[in-house]
Amino acid sequence: MDLAFGGKTALVTGAGSQVGFGKEIALLLAQEGIAAVAVTDIDLEGTEQTAAAVRKLGCRSLALRADITDNAAVKAMVGKVMAEYGRIDILCNVAGAILHKDGVPIEDQDPVSWEKQFKLNVIGTIERESSRRPPDA
Repeated sequence: MDLAFGGKTALVTGAGSQVGFGKEIALLLAQEGIAAVAVTDIDLEGTEQTAAAVRKLGCRSLALRADITDNAAVKAMVGKVMAEYGRIDILCNVAGAILHKDGVPIEDQDPVSWEKQFKLNVIGTIERESSRRPPDA
């Protein structure tokens, strides 16, 4: 099936795990003929492994460390991808996790853990640049 990915560039967050969705999405994009896949995660070593696997499929790939809960890090990540490839056509916000602190069930975790999970799983996947939206009336 031709998904018309030729010449396109993708950015996949959460691609550092070697058993996760992010890596598999990056590989699928490469198999479907995309020109370049930038992969990111807080785990740079895993991200570099994913990028190497993408390159083995004949696709350009850039590995970046980025924490999607940090707005400045997200802007820097996007800037690096734009500097390398000049465009981002496809964005796959895959980063996310359920953080188990010392085996404590999520409902018994402290508010700091809850806030970190909320930032990772909700805020990290949405647009946070308020200048792009008109102010509320």
